[in-house]
Amino acid sequence: MPITMERGKQFPIIDASIAQLKHAAYDGRPVNEYRCCILSQACVEKDHRGKGINEKLYASMKERLAGIYDLGVSGIELENTVSMHAHLKKIGLTVVGEYSTEVENWKLVVYDFRK
Repeated sequence: MPITMERGKQFPIIDASIAQLKHAAYDGRPVNEYRCCILSQACVEKDHRGKGINEKLYASMKERLAGIYDLGVSGIELENTVSMHAHLKKIGLTVVGEYSTEVENWKLVVYDFRK
């Protein structure tokens, strides 16, 4: 479920990723120059993995949001290898930076709704 950048600033963990957008680049432009929304996390229960649920979710988001936003922005915790594989390898999100909070280290990723 996407949320606006303004709404995301109300949550400290999301605001930390938003603050990194001015330092990250995608296709040669700073990420904060694109029309962006924040992609919230979705977890697929172990018994339902491998059924294409995440792929269908992202395809639906792309269909609905392509004319409104250029990019969806999210963070993936560095130690979450299952999420890294699902989002980077299967869905095709792109790593544009890294950042740290007080307790975790994250990859800043984008999903291009225009492609």
